[in-house]
Amino acid sequence: MKRMLAIFGVMVSIGWICCVTVYAETIWCNPANIGTQNGKSKATGIRTLWDAMQQMTPGDTVKIANGDWSRNHPGMTIEGAEHLPAPGINYDMMSAIEAETDWQVKLPAIKDLGTGRSYVRLRGLVVNQEFTTLYGWTNSKIYRCGFLGAKQDGNVATFALFKASYNVVEECIAWGGGRYKFIDYHGNHNIFRRCVARHDWYISPSWAGQECNFRGYGCQNSAWQNCISIDSDREMYQTPASKEDADFWIGDQSGAGGNVITGCIVLHGMYQGYYLAGPNEKPLSVTLTHSIAVGPSLVGQEYLTGAVTFGTVDARIENSLFWDYHRGVQHAISHNKEIGGLVLRNSVFRNVGKLNAKGLKAQNNLYFEAASAGYGSGSLELDPLQNGFSYPCMPDPGSKAATMGCGPTILKRIGKPLAAMDEPGWDALTDENLWPFPNEAIIGGLMQQTVEGVSGIYGFTAGGQTLTSYIWGVFGKTVPPFLTKGVAGNGKVLLQWGRVAPATEKGLTGYRIYEVSGKTPVLLKTLAGKAYDGVLLTGLENGKRYNLTVTAVDAEKGESGWVYSIPLQPEANLPEIILK
Repeated sequence: MKRMLAIFGVMVSIGWICCVTVYAETIWCNPANIGTQNGKSKATGIRTLWDAMQQMTPGDTVKIANGDWSRNHPGMTIEGAEHLPAPGINYDMMSAIEAETDWQVKLPAIKDLGTGRSYVRLRGLVVNQEFTTLYGWTNSKIYRCGFLGAKQDGNVATFALFKASYNVVEECIAWGGGRYKFIDYHGNHNIFRRCVARHDWYISPSWAGQECNFRGYGCQNSAWQNCISIDSDREMYQTPASKEDADFWIGDQSGAGGNVITGCIVLHGMYQGYYLAGPNEKPLSVTLTHSIAVGPSLVGQEYLTGAVTFGTVDARIENSLFWDYHRGVQHAISHNKEIGGLVLRNSVFRNVGKLNAKGLKAQNNLYFEAASAGYGSGSLELDPLQNGFSYPCMPDPGSKAATMGCGPTILKRIGKPLAAMDEPGWDALTDENLWPFPNEAIIGGLMQQTVEGVSGIYGFTAGGQTLTSYIWGVFGKTVPPFLTKGVAGNGKVLLQWGRVAPATEKGLTGYRIYEVSGKTPVLLKTLAGKAYDGVLLTGLENGKRYNLTVTAVDAEKGESGWVYSIPLQPEANLPEIILK
């Protein structure tokens, strides 16, 4: 449904130059509409998604009215050769299927098993109790979508990119049933960015022992950025054959290589945090940097079990943290292949099993309560809890770990939003704060529903909890507040922050505000009590730049660290700050 705005030609010596300008139209779909349906507004929306997509031409958007259309609403799937959106033209002229409001539209299924699409954007859609496959899709963007897998055995994936390339899957979630949550199958140059996965249920005699949340199977040059695999250690759904379960299983004998995992988190996951593998013939490469694995509650199995397991692959692991992988015969790192090698630098290990790594080249690591040494030149045996890691995502400022350059720093968002690998900025470290984690309230609410017979209310989805507080409180320290914004005025500044989650504020007694421009923080103000999410600081010097932060104080656990600071400069000519 295009409208031509202008068509004109100019005669020149080489012929006609013709310019065509077109509108990309928005077509509404509203299954609740019982009146006229022309697609021009929500009130007159077309009643089925199938019919709405039939009216699309490249670059159009179908916008679906908010609602649960996953049951008793025929024609609301995206599937098959006949019921797919029109392909787009380029990144500036993408075809789109979007929710009226992100996360507020539920569909029965999204499934393309062989047709393929290019330059398509899916936004804000939640697939309810099905398995999603996008076969042969290229240059497409799947944004803020949810995929709840059905309670079904067999070789199934909750969300699969199948032989696809140059796609972005960003701020999406996958949970419920399924052998895999997110899989990149024989794809290349795909990105999974700020996605969250949880393994809730899977029992399948034919595939037991090979389950995973983030799977890269035979894929080339793909990337996982700021992804989280969480709360997947339910023992009732594990068997002794589950030794090959992994949170991130990137690579295999099919020739996967050139893949990169950056700024990712495994918390209370499966038997292996990161399983890195390559082809049998010759090693390819994989890189793991600034990432975390905090161990599961499961008892370890003898084979392929540990914080990191790598096979016929040249792996590089830097500035990462591995914690509490010392149950049964779990390893800190396991590699028993004859070919392939590992470079291990600037990383932190605490309460881990032995190193079982042929071809290991290690240096400048921090380790404690480890079953074996061998962490290389420049490494130190020191407790990271006392020497730099109150929180898993960053070393404490000024600590021994920070001085050594050890451990991850996972504070900023990686990648320009929705940038694909053939666009600039796809792997840039941005200035955007990662915490609080994007959409965490929505994620927690959606994941409280899962497959029938299984409770989704546990771990970070428990009442009064948030994803950010759950992760930052894993070592038992007082969770810090996260500054959200600040405003400067005449001789004053207003700071505002998100309060810590109710589940973690039981012993909270107050907050402290610091100026942290110098080597030593300067205390500016103390607030007594829990009921604060901001403060107005007065009596400040105009023209002076302040770098301000806030900590929380707990009666039992003490004062928190601080994460983000905000630079503010009061000026005499700034408008009055209005308090709401």
